Amino acid sequence: MKVLIVEDEKMIRELLAAYFAITGHDVLTAENGKEAMRKIPLVDLIISGVDMPKMNGLELIAWVREKRDIPIILMSGRPEPKEHQANAFIEKPFNFLKLGHLIEKLTK
Repeated sequence: MKVLIVEDEKMIRELLAAYFAITGHDVLTAENGKEAMRKIPLVDLIISGVDMPKMNGLELIAWVREKRDIPIILMSGRPEPKEHQANAFIEKPFNFLKLGHLIEKLTK
């Protein structure tokens, strides 16, 4: 499975990339939604932050939904947005075990 991690916080982006690489997944990363747009055709799952420069996570998800039906997990240190088109939401800081179970559920 190819995973795209879209997150402007470098530490979180690199931590998630390392986790997925260790668990045997191919990983692509992007710092914001604009950068992520060109990588969307290459992936099977997207994990995206909400607040990012250039194009935020909510805008990215809306754009993706017009193009593909793909599992998307939205993550934020704030409460879950009332309206979003992601398949799931996880609050930062998150537990990797919980994230793994969520991904397993979405990709079955």
